[in-house]
Amino acid sequence: MTSSAERNSQEESFLVDFLYADLPRLAVLAAQLFDDGNLVGVKKSSQSGVDSLLKIKGGVPGVAGGETSSTDKIQESIERQFDASWAVPLNVLKELNKRDFLIDDLDGAAFGQIVLVRGGIYVADVRMLQKLWKPIVKVENAKAFANAKSGAEQKKIREAAKETEDVLNMVELLPHSLQFRISNDEVGCWATLDPEQLTINPADLAFKHGPTIPGEWVAIGVLDAKPNTIENGLLASVKNLSNPLQIGMAQVLSGLRQGFGRPEGDYGFTPLVIYRPID
Repeated sequence: MTSSAERNSQEESFLVDFLYADLPRLAVLAAQLFDDGNLVGVKKSSQSGVDSLLKIKGGVPGVAGGETSSTDKIQESIERQFDASWAVPLNVLKELNKRDFLIDDLDGAAFGQIVLVRGGIYVADVRMLQKLWKPIVKVENAKAFANAKSGAEQKKIREAAKETEDVLNMVELLPHSLQFRISNDEVGCWATLDPEQLTINPADLAFKHGPTIPGEWVAIGVLDAKPNTIENGLLASVKNLSNPLQIGMAQVLSGLRQGFGRPEGDYGFTPLVIYRPID
């Protein structure tokens, strides 16, 4: 388990390359952690002044004379404004660490606590496939049909293609999310990401790296699910439900999670930040 002192020494030794920062959620935490609330900007002002002395002599030569003077003060002010939005995640992380809110023992963490996980990451934008399912399956079916050695095989392929098309019509209607997973030798954590909070376009990540991005990453977020078996997950979904419609919806949603969502053996969390240390 990483101690607070160890995390402090590590934070002081590197810069941070943010892949993801959920600024709205971080702002809510900042409002609770700091007396002044969420910092949205910094303004610095400075002033400088110069005194100017003017002397005037006058009078009648040989009779009387005099002198008068006036002083003018010239002031110059400079105002600078700074965007402090990216100071928010840094300030919140430091304060969470300072107050020992960060937990890296997921087995002992309770729901709602803020956990820290280190490891390799997987990012998959399933939304990219939403309009590609049918073309991909059509190409595969055409290959199988061309390789069929008999009319009977071709008939089976046509029947299977029809069934597959019906399934894909339903799949296309399902929500397609931006999925994220971080794992190491001990644990795996699954989540969905808000594309608006990424610092890079997810399509760029896919074309550059595929689903996995090199390096050791750190993910900090709110723990909201723990590993479970399929049977326990279904039982938890229908517990205390008596309405047939509610039970049916629970069974459908449980099936969707198994097929398209969090793996049974993974923890689930809502990420606040995902970053990679820069040595």
